[in-house]
Amino acid sequence: MASRLNIQNTTPDSINPEDDFIVMAEIASGNTQAFRDALDRYTTPVFHFALSLLKDKQIAEDVTQEACLALWKFAPDWQPSGKIKSWLFRVAHNLSIDEIRKRRPHIDIDNVIDSLSEEQSATGFEALHNNDVSRLVREAIAELPVRQRAALMLVHYDDYSNIEGADIMGVSVDAFESLLARGRSSMKNRLKKHK
Repeated sequence: MASRLNIQNTTPDSINPEDDFIVMAEIASGNTQAFRDALDRYTTPVFHFALSLLKDKQIAEDVTQEACLALWKFAPDWQPSGKIKSWLFRVAHNLSIDEIRKRRPHIDIDNVIDSLSEEQSATGFEALHNNDVSRLVREAIAELPVRQRAALMLVHYDDYSNIEGADIMGVSVDAFESLLARGRSSMKNRLKKHK
């Protein structure tokens, strides 16, 4: 891609579906400022989600950029049945899955940015312990099958409900809950040996 995204540390505002409908109507009519505002609001969470699946910053940026371009391209066809953020996450999920299928084996965990867990400020032994625990959690997440990893990331890191997560991944709620249960069980088993 010609230009890199400007990944900022912004937090999406909580907006209601009517606001999303208005924003998408503006984007569909060609309002570039509405599009820029939507990007300011959603680029960072979509990037972090893609990064959690892909484990490669450059590819996650490309996926995020493609998802954002799809928002502009498909704005006229957007149906107000969900949120813009959920739609972008679904597009990013599908693009990420395509990327993972293209390249096997997975990229090493060392390429993961420390965005998966917030580090508490600590000193000495506590800081070492926290870093070690975070590393073990990141490694355990990275070893999960991609669909289980995506389900866990959507619920535990991006605060989506099971219904929203199922919609983003394009599966039934029962299937999503099964992915979550299997992911949690695998995480528990992997981390149990490090207690």
